[in-house]
Amino acid sequence: MSPRIALSGFFFDQYSAEDLLSFAGRLGVTGIDYWPWNRGQHPVGAYRRMLDDAGLSVCCLNVPSRDIRLGGIEPPADAARILVEAMDDAVALGAPAIQVYCAAPDVRTRGEAVDILADQLAPLFAEAASRSLTILVENNLDQRGEDTHGVNASRSVESLEALARRTGPDGVRVCYDPANFVAVGEPAFPEAYERLRPYIGAVHAKDCVRFEERHRDEPAARRLFVDGLEGPFLPVVVGQGAVGWPALIDRLIADGYDGWWTIDPFTSPDLLEEWCVASLNAVTGMIASAEGAR
Repeated sequence: MSPRIALSGFFFDQYSAEDLLSFAGRLGVTGIDYWPWNRGQHPVGAYRRMLDDAGLSVCCLNVPSRDIRLGGIEPPADAARILVEAMDDAVALGAPAIQVYCAAPDVRTRGEAVDILADQLAPLFAEAASRSLTILVENNLDQRGEDTHGVNASRSVESLEALARRTGPDGVRVCYDPANFVAVGEPAFPEAYERLRPYIGAVHAKDCVRFEERHRDEPAARRLFVDGLEGPFLPVVVGQGAVGWPALIDRLIADGYDGWWTIDPFTSPDLLEEWCVASLNAVTGMIASAEGAR
């Protein structure tokens, strides 16, 4: 079976809906990891028809952190409305999942943060199940510099494993982004993978190395990953960084992973399309090599 490969629309906020779908078609992906700005002013139904005409699926609907984040001490007053509306949009777009993002609560332990997030997510699972949707939480870094104790429930392998166990078999699934684990000092592979493997619902493909002074004049240094605790990382093409993608992809294939692979650019705008082409070629090549070795 051909791998299902999607393009994240996060950094394509300056593209019209038509231009993004055109680029995705030229790139050769079969899905869009959707953000609300990707459809521009088009109504949801019209955008779904555009996707169908382009032969593209929506693999996930992301609920932007600027709209809502869960896991803070006080849940947003309009959380239920925003998230239920997002679920309805996901159904209209044919997406199998929504992805939510997490705040850093003012607590001192990861266990407390997990409990807070699990309690805020709990009322949403029945709504998601009634629409045949999965709720994803991506492991993430602290780009805002607000998580001074490193307790955000989406930051660590320990917390995500605890969250998935706490919410049960019909609860949270993890969007596994190994580059984000590298940027927060967590062992992305094999340790994180081994612990989270039963809960992985999607995979994000990007890569990075720790930023050093010798990187300063490189074009990619114009936009760095910066974690509040670990500092800056240089984004690179998938397979050229610290993740160890060849071994990871080989393991995912061996374990029968059949979900979406999302090409997830994090780079300066002038390198965006070039990065996507190079990273997609790298990912598809590594998948083909892993499958050929089976």
